[in-house]
Amino acid sequence: MVGDCLRLVSKCVERTIILVFLIQLVGCTLDTVKDTSDFALSDRSAAEKLNNWNFEGRIAVILKDDSWSGSLNWVQSSELGIIKISGPLGQGGLEIKVKAGNLSINDGESIVEYSDQDEESIVNELGFYVPIRSLVYWVRGLADPDIDLIEIDQGFMQSGWQVLFKAMQETEVGLMPHKVFLTNESVRLKLIVDQWVINE
Repeated sequence: MVGDCLRLVSKCVERTIILVFLIQLVGCTLDTVKDTSDFALSDRSAAEKLNNWNFEGRIAVILKDDSWSGSLNWVQSSELGIIKISGPLGQGGLEIKVKAGNLSINDGESIVEYSDQDEESIVNELGFYVPIRSLVYWVRGLADPDIDLIEIDQGFMQSGWQVLFKAMQETEVGLMPHKVFLTNESVRLKLIVDQWVINE
């Protein structure tokens, strides 16, 4: 009887400690998130130099007649980008590899390869189009250097896309995006980066 009570008390104490730790962890995460009211492309010099990085986060895609969300893992080196997207609870999955202007899309059943500028084929595979070559810059809080831009509050416009940085987070190389909203006339993308890992 006493032994059962002690085990019950021990479990309660363990759960309390875990709960306190999680609350502190969330608090620490929130402390590193910064407002973007003063976002400026001129402050992005450190991000421009990054060649090797990765992050884990979440993505939401909102179309005119459909929407979905999932987890997102992006690993980028100077030569290759690997983007993995999975649905809720890990269901389904998609892997996109980007290298030298080409991309391959693996949905678990087949692998197809395209130019990263082949808008029609990418729409057929993903259900929407996003310029992945530019996205490599946008997720870092940068404008694509090969495309004209218009600076706006909290971001910029490029290639018919509105790119807004709703929140930034502290990293070892300074502020990096935490919430990125991408919008054009047919699709809205919401990216939330939970953790940046810089591998320079």
